[in-house]
Amino acid sequence: TPTYVELLVQLLQERAQSAYDSRGTLDYFWEGTISDLLKLLNEMAKREGRNTEDWPASPNRFSRELHLSVDALKNYGLLIEWSKPSRCQRIVRVSQI
Repeated sequence: TPTYVELLVQLLQERAQSAYDSRGTLDYFWEGTISDLLKLLNEMAKREGRNTEDWPASPNRFSRELHLSVDALKNYGLLIEWSKPSRCQRIVRVSQI
């Protein structure tokens, strides 16, 4: 398991926003650009002395890896969703299942 999976779970525990979804269920999530997410995860890893060599350094590659890992991340209780591009910027949403 790449270290970033553990950090994504930790990110939701530390910095999640909350809102009620269409079913009236409280949803905890983090939203931002893939660059913001990668930067935040790198800062968290550095703060904890974790190794970041096992995940991509560039936002494009990190986004691609997340796209390829969507189904596997569900096993860890993580849901990754992307919004449609607006102004050349896509928003990624990380939430718990």
